[in-house]
Amino acid sequence: QPPTSEPTSPPTLPPTLTPTVPPTSEPTSVPTSKPTLKATFNAGPEPGETPSPTSVCPCKDSSLKKGTTDGFRNDTCNFLSNDRTDDSFCSKYSFDKIDYKTSETSCGMDLTYELVGGSISHLILSWEGNCCIDSFNTSSGNNAMWNDLVNEDPTTCFHGLKYDGSATNKQTFTYTVYDNPELVTGTVVLKQANSFCRIQTLVPKCS
Repeated sequence: QPPTSEPTSPPTLPPTLTPTVPPTSEPTSVPTSKPTLKATFNAGPEPGETPSPTSVCPCKDSSLKKGTTDGFRNDTCNFLSNDRTDDSFCSKYSFDKIDYKTSETSCGMDLTYELVGGSISHLILSWEGNCCIDSFNTSSGNNAMWNDLVNEDPTTCFHGLKYDGSATNKQTFTYTVYDNPELVTGTVVLKQANSFCRIQTLVPKCS
């Protein structure tokens, strides 16, 4: 007699679990600090745009390579003045790039800024990379006040190119830069009395 086969029952499937979706919450925004006051650029290219001068020449002398400007070095310097970038003292100032054109005396590019908002006791400029720069001038004629060595200013702890003299409203500052760099957003520090301001402006970006 053939064996009787046992009836088979279908396997029991485990119940399907509906995943629990946790309630969503709006991400918590982290407040960001405002490093500089943004200037309104009066003329010339926007950041990242490079004009096409009629003639461009490379750096004519390696000694004109000024090195990099490193900005603030808070770990090695103690402010001897007050950073008032975020209050009304600094809101009146701007340091706009008002001209960027082929130099009349060389094949470099002349970069000119105008101080607006009042008098200052000195200023320090930044740029990116190792820029080849010379021919420092100011509309006051006090050109000797440019310190063309990149150093750290002890009163503001900002590392850059310093104009170590007083300046007045509407005074302009010019230097010549070679290699036709693009312009990017950078910083100038304006010092007045026991306070200083970090102001956004356009600066060369060099290799």
